[in-house]
Parts: sequence; structure tokens; C-alpha cells
Amino acid sequence: MASVVGSFIAIKFIELYTKDFIKWDAYKLGLIDENGKKLRDAENSKEAKEFVSWKNLIRKLKIILNKLPLGQFATKLASFASAFWLLKEDLDTQGLEGYKVINTIQEFLTKDIDNTMLTESKLEFGKFTIINEVSPTLVLINEQTKIVGTVFGINIYEVKDLITSEIYFVSSHDIERL
Repeated sequence: MASVVGSFIAIKFIELYTKDFIKWDAYKLGLIDENGKKLRDAENSKEAKEFVSWKNLIRKLKIILNKLPLGQFATKLASFASAFWLLKEDLDTQGLEGYKVINTIQEFLTKDIDNTMLTESKLEFGKFTIINEVSPTLVLINEQTKIVGTVFGINIYEVKDLITSEIYFVSSHDIERL
């Protein structure tokens, strides 16, 4: 049950994060501007619900990430796609149909997005490390490296660490050539 609740919270987080600020209830109530900047304090309980801690966290995170150049945004989106694939895998282990859940979320999140922004880099052969992984990694990309799925039009690959034999799910944006 706790896993289902955690998945629900993750979905609500993603749902709010992907909405433009002008579609937020806080904007409609005049509490924030189109860039997410707080304009005034809440004056009643309905308005106070728009400043609960998790919504404030998402608002502040969105403000910070909106300042990133598009190139960095595309890389973050690709990492986001890998995270979605891991969520799918987790849902599958709980006996839920992860692929259906991810497809439903993807359809919801991308209904207002220009898909020309979602471009995938071609995966090249060679030795790579996984970016932002705590422990050093060494993965080999070759003709046996297979696409295990796609999220937001971004290919997800299953790779094996040559040092630890641990399996990772990555996009082309999650790895760098050694």
C-alpha cells in the first residue's frame, strides 16, 4: 500500500511540475505571477492550500529549472525519462501494469508540449561512464545494446556495469564517453 501511495505522490508531483504557472490554481487566485513568483500571502483557507510545502517545493524547483538553458533542459528531460522507466519497473514488480501507467502519464504530460523539443541523440559505440552516479561506472555500448523502451520519445537502454555487473537503465544523455 505504501508503494502505491508513493507512486501516487510522484504522479501528483509530476502533474503539477509540468503545468505552466498560468494553469496553477495559485495563479488563478492571484497568488503567483506567470513566472511562479509569489505576489501575496494567502488570505483564506482555500488560498492557503496553494502554499502547502510540497507545492512550494515544486514552484521553487520549477523557477530554478526554468532558468537553465534549453540544452541543459533537454539533458534533464532525458534523465527524467530514465527515472520514469525505473518507476515503470518498480510498478511492474508490485504486480501493476507499469507500462500502461507510464503511457497514461506520458500522454497527460505531453498533450501540450511541442514534440520537436524532444530529440534523441544517436547512441554511439564505445566505453562510457554514467553521469551523476555516485560510484564509478564503466559500461560498454555496442551492437548488443538494446532499446528496452521509450519515454517521451527518448530511447531507454539497459546497460551493464563492467566492474560490478549492476544493471542500469539510461538514455544517451545519461552517459559520457571515457
